[in-house]
Amino acid sequence: MSSAITEPLRLALGYHPGDKPVSKGAVLAGVFGALMGDAFGVPHEFKPPYILPTADHLNLVMPAHYPKTYSGIPYGTWSDDGSQLLCLLDSLESEGGQLVLSTFGARLLAWYERSLHQAGGIVFDCGGQTAYALGRLKEGVTPCRAALSRFTAEAERSSNGNGALMRALPAAFSSVLWEVSEEEAVRMGAQQSRITHAHPISMITCALYTQLAIQVMHGSRLPSWKDRAISAAHQLESELELSDEELKALDEIRRFGRSEMPTGGGYVVNSFWSAIYALDRSTDYLSAIRAAVSLGDDTDTTACIVGGLAALEHGLATVPTQWWEVLTLPEESVGLLTRIAA
Repeated sequence: MSSAITEPLRLALGYHPGDKPVSKGAVLAGVFGALMGDAFGVPHEFKPPYILPTADHLNLVMPAHYPKTYSGIPYGTWSDDGSQLLCLLDSLESEGGQLVLSTFGARLLAWYERSLHQAGGIVFDCGGQTAYALGRLKEGVTPCRAALSRFTAEAERSSNGNGALMRALPAAFSSVLWEVSEEEAVRMGAQQSRITHAHPISMITCALYTQLAIQVMHGSRLPSWKDRAISAAHQLESELELSDEELKALDEIRRFGRSEMPTGGGYVVNSFWSAIYALDRSTDYLSAIRAAVSLGDDTDTTACIVGGLAALEHGLATVPTQWWEVLTLPEESVGLLTRIAA
């Protein structure tokens, strides 16, 4: 890792959960936690859980014989999850904490076409729905309509992948960095989804994740992560004026959490509850991202989603020092995090 990142990383590693008031250290811990989680999951992506090493043998750098998913991608490289998260943070920072979809869309296109905030400088992973929406953006379709079907002009149920959930965390941080109200931050968590994943299920899942992250930053101490997720859903319903479609989406999210077994898959609701499942089976940051990857399938995204929350809950003290030396940060990402740390 570049020596230029010393100050942001110092603040992140110096974060102590429960510190009041919530500081930039918490924000940077969450960002680094998500980036490390993504990079940790990349070598194992799409593998079924039964062929993965046991959790205690999962590391950022695996043995030379390990059949990593992307053979040409070095260890310590995050994928589309971390890149798009940084694009959202970059967009918010450039607009003083406000979500301007045209600005965010331009950042996403710059990532897709020119590798903005892409570790290693090569875009090697992008979900189908995101690629579709970014292609429409490039054609000149407005950000509010880019994710809609060409044929029905609606957001189709089949478009509910996890490509917006994985990047939503910076919306929660807007309440710390730019004095945005928590209610508006949650709304931004939903609205950032619209540009690529406009179905109410995706947007409400992103809002729920944002609400949960805010609760964790402010010291939620409910006994389990599942309890916290349920509490966040109640708060979402009581504090935001949700439409009938959004309420139906929230009910579906809750039903999945009550009745389905998370599998680490790419459906956004499965992805959210997979993160909750992993967090409830962990005691610190490292055990959390290991539990996330152990679910198999979309390992980089699950570990990215888990990593941000686990860093806010536990801090980053259990991350081996040498892992930070392996994590790859592009120059523009160093610049962004340095501005956030200032």
